[in-house]
Amino acid sequence: MRELSEIRKDIDELDRELLKLFLKRQALSQEVAQYKQSHGLEIFDEAREQEKLAALDSYPQISKEFMLTLMNFSKQAQSNYLKS
Repeated sequence: MRELSEIRKDIDELDRELLKLFLKRQALSQEVAQYKQSHGLEIFDEAREQEKLAALDSYPQISKEFMLTLMNFSKQAQSNYLKS
């Protein structure tokens, strides 16, 4: 069994990687907002959201909840971008 400090070190490393990826995703959300704005599209695309969630049917429910949270952050980032 590994030491707790070693496990936590691995978690910290993953958290740094996740944060980098999350920030990259948020930047892409701004690009999506620009596209939607220039093409007169709504921020919320229900069909796209359902498609993303359906692709996770073979994953545990928490995976869907995680993706839904990411999508909600994305919608918020798009909304904030369009307000500025």
